[in-house]
Amino acid sequence: MAEMTFQQKTKTMAKLIDNGITSEKDLQNLNFDSILQIPGITMQDLAVVSQLQKHTKDNKLYSYLSGGERNE
Repeated sequence: MAEMTFQQKTKTMAKLIDNGITSEKDLQNLNFDSILQIPGITMQDLAVVSQLQKHTKDNKLYSYLSGGERNE
């Protein structure tokens, strides 16, 4: 899948926040079924959520959002 833009990432985050997902813990607790319950969710949003989960777990959220890589 092609690299997502910052705008795409923030639109997905806005959908999550609007649906009560307001912390890293909330994000990590999302499963496929609960993501599909979010109104207006798209396949692209699913990809963003998956990447958000991965990068928050790895403490690389800022790098993911900015499009950069963190070499630590």
